[in-house]
Amino acid sequence: DIAGFSKRLDNWFWRSQLSVNCDADDWSTDYMSYDILLWGRYAYRKDVGIHLGFWAQAGLQMERVYPVIGFDWTISPRWKLNVVYPVDVALEYVLAKSWTLALAGRFFDSRFRVSRDECTARALVRYTNVGSEFAIRYDNNRMSANIHAGITFAGKFRQANRHNHHAHNFKLDPAAYVGGEVDVKF
Repeated sequence: DIAGFSKRLDNWFWRSQLSVNCDADDWSTDYMSYDILLWGRYAYRKDVGIHLGFWAQAGLQMERVYPVIGFDWTISPRWKLNVVYPVDVALEYVLAKSWTLALAGRFFDSRFRVSRDECTARALVRYTNVGSEFAIRYDNNRMSANIHAGITFAGKFRQANRHNHHAHNFKLDPAAYVGGEVDVKF
């Protein structure tokens, strides 16, 4: 991942990110996918921000572009509502100086190509789902971390041939999940 941000324009905060995903066993471009995020927040008022941008997925013959659109609203010093599809949907409560609780939505969208050695050689696979979760987050100037637990709703698993044709779709049942993230700032 390569990421950057800018506050150069008045009332705007822009962030960008490029992610390149590859198969460590096969470095050909047939096994690479790319995610590009460009997301801006305009400070409309002191307590309201407007969000615009896009999230693009390329590679693996599964190109998609999603709009990043929405708003955030600081309801009070302790409560904040984020409604920014598809990157940040949450109701947050500041518990203490560095601690935040959140009820959030999570969007899952992953894709990959099956190995050349498998019975469905070079097939394309995509997993999409949405979930609802509870999270506890810790933030300070040097790091942020969170632990979250939630449940997915009925998602979809799609498998197609190497040219992304003749797809088979499988509906998934709801399932529980847990996870965590740590970001260290240098």
